[in-house]
Amino acid sequence: MEAKNLRPRIVLTPNGVVTKAVLSAMPEAVVLFYLQDDPVASGLAASLLRPGGRATGVSAYAPIQAKQIELLHDAYPSIRRVVLIGDLWFSEMYDAGALRRQLAATLGIELRFILTNSWGELEDAMRREMLLGVDGWVVERGYLAFEDSFRMARLLAATRRPTISGDGNLTDAGGLMSYETEPDHPIRDVWPVMLDRVLDGARVGDIPIELPSHYDFLINADVAAAANLPPAILRRATQIVRTKRK
Repeated sequence: MEAKNLRPRIVLTPNGVVTKAVLSAMPEAVVLFYLQDDPVASGLAASLLRPGGRATGVSAYAPIQAKQIELLHDAYPSIRRVVLIGDLWFSEMYDAGALRRQLAATLGIELRFILTNSWGELEDAMRREMLLGVDGWVVERGYLAFEDSFRMARLLAATRRPTISGDGNLTDAGGLMSYETEPDHPIRDVWPVMLDRVLDGARVGDIPIELPSHYDFLINADVAAAANLPPAILRRATQIVRTKRK
């Protein structure tokens, strides 16, 4: 880790994997993180109110994980089997994904997982899941969707099953829906305040972990019509988009 040689006092990190690596490699540094996973279950914090240790920041874990399943079920109440497509590099978050599994179970949904960073593995796994029966997809932010959101959108569209993701770029590329935090929220609203507190001498472990204050619910109008998305769900969107060309 090249940054280690710079001996930084404060490090900003984009996910739990990088946060753990920094804490391990830089024992004198403190970390302000932005996570999509649960900081308590992943061992980064003792609690949201008093994380302890050398890391605090923003976590969108609980609100996003619960809301994506809820919105998919609200749109299609008859769904019974949903497959989540996630990033193999961040698979530890799914071991701590009890919240999402619990919510799915209360809605009568069986939740299964595909964790991979390979297009070939993803396509094979999606074919297997379709043979078993899939009613909908949840797509996490991850390497494959980031690398080529249009390819991901085409794969999902070919299954003719509804999709919700955690990345608005996938909705722009032809996905049905996405529910995500406002992308620049931690940088604009939270990190500057936390940085000031740390620089003023506050202990990082005493600074509460924040939850985002704003979420974007995007719906692709081009896809919604073919997917028979109910008008009541369309009215809940914070933004209606059209499919962009690659």
